[in-house]
Amino acid sequence: LGSDSVEIKENSYTKNEGLVLNFFSNWNSNYNSHLSIYQNTVDINYASMLRPKSTSRFYSNVNEAEEDNKFLDRSVRFHQEYNGMNKHKISTGFQENFFQLREKVDFKDGSSNNSYITLENAYAHSFYFEDQWIVNNPLRIQSGIRFTYYDLRKKFYQEPRISIKYRILDSLSLEAAIGKHHQFIHRLTNKITIQNSWDFSSNNLPVISSLNRHIGVNWNNLSYSISLSGYHRSLKNIYRIKDSFSIFENEASRDIILGEGEKKGLELILRKKNGSVRGWLSY
Repeated sequence: LGSDSVEIKENSYTKNEGLVLNFFSNWNSNYNSHLSIYQNTVDINYASMLRPKSTSRFYSNVNEAEEDNKFLDRSVRFHQEYNGMNKHKISTGFQENFFQLREKVDFKDGSSNNSYITLENAYAHSFYFEDQWIVNNPLRIQSGIRFTYYDLRKKFYQEPRISIKYRILDSLSLEAAIGKHHQFIHRLTNKITIQNSWDFSSNNLPVISSLNRHIGVNWNNLSYSISLSGYHRSLKNIYRIKDSFSIFENEASRDIILGEGEKKGLELILRKKNGSVRGWLSY
């Protein structure tokens, strides 16, 4: 008589490394600039081993899988401000982003070995303009627009935004804002292993857009601040891939379900700024 059992070992880790270099310059009382160079790398690794084990202590048909997902984001951002105009502060700048996805998968099934490596790059080139207008002492209006050229879609995306702040008292103010945003990088579920992976928007994967609205009231003094705000976000081109996906499949063969969505809610933030005990609480 004998018995059989299966031994399974799994191991995973996530590593995040970042580097930022900032250069600030105050050229005169009306003009300043800021140059930022940034790099961030996220590495997610998953390894598994499955092998049948018998009472004779001999192993056979060892199955092993290892997946390594790496996401790289490099950017250069230049921002400048000019406040030499009456009641206006003008801000302009540009940002260059380089994105890279690298996915390596190794499979071993007994004497059979398979491996696969995918490498994909994407670029986003952005330019923005912003004006902070002090209409009068209690009222400020901040408006701007951002243009982004995304190379995998070969298309420009516009992101206008505006915010209004009205000070009722020295310590009490109302504010409202609305702005449009786009998302080019997504996390997807992989059906080969339990790990998720990243993917870029392309001709087959849509760019997700959102319209964000916000309104709130703020109370602030030297020691405490309280903020109560409501928000609403409407989403377009959100999608789900049926039965997840495999990196061995072509993007065009994926069964994509498109849809729309919304998020809304209230947020309360309490903050203590001075004293031996400091901190904040949000709900």
